[in-house]
Amino acid sequence: MDISPEYYSLVWYIVGVALIITDIAAFSLMGLLFTGLGALTTGLLLDLNIINDGWMPQTIAFLGATALWALVLWNWLKGLRTGKGNVKNVVGDIAVVEKAFDKNGKGTVRWSGTTMKALLIEGKATAGDEVEVIEIKGTTLKVKGK
Repeated sequence: MDISPEYYSLVWYIVGVALIITDIAAFSLMGLLFTGLGALTTGLLLDLNIINDGWMPQTIAFLGATALWALVLWNWLKGLRTGKGNVKNVVGDIAVVEKAFDKNGKGTVRWSGTTMKALLIEGKATAGDEVEVIEIKGTTLKVKGK
């Protein structure tokens, strides 16, 4: 099945959104986000007639846009993963336990309106209790119960 050139940009938009949603759902905050933004950028370049609808210009635009987004966002996103950088450091903030911690100390907490994975490092806490964030490891908050 051939796709009409008038729909190429729509295909890039769909692929871009799907990649970004997959990245966010997997909590990776890397990799697929850049390729998704590269795909969205390629669709925009097609819509603005900056590149033509040939496979080579689209491929070059996609690879170039993906690399550019990675260069621009890498350090900022790295700061999100480590709790450092240009994002608010949550260490010391209070979160509320949503899903009780299992025997390994794994559960979920609600912090700043967002449900996040958590690891109970010390103390005790059950669903509804407040805990203090003591460290961030990747996308997991390490917390201390009372």
